[in-house]
Amino acid sequence: MDHNYFTGEFPNSLISLRGIEEIDLSHNNLSGIITKDFATFPFLQKLNLSFNDFQGDVPVERVFSNAGAVSLAGNDKLFGGIPELELPLWIMLVKKA
Repeated sequence: MDHNYFTGEFPNSLISLRGIEEIDLSHNNLSGIITKDFATFPFLQKLNLSFNDFQGDVPVERVFSNAGAVSLAGNDKLFGGIPELELPLWIMLVKKA
């Protein structure tokens, strides 16, 4: 589903696909927060949300606990997550504003 010019917030219809193993929504124009529902997908092994306009705190559970399994590049308003993702801390973002 990459490079499809999707816009708006994360499509809630994908939350029902709990058996999915890989999601690639890169290079769209999605925005809003990254739903914590991804952290409940029992089989999700790869998640590519790079080059969108997501913002907010990144979950740390399940797929998000493996920096090699999740790609978030190009989302400059994200913070937190596991240290290996090298995202800014929320405190640092507040000081810049």
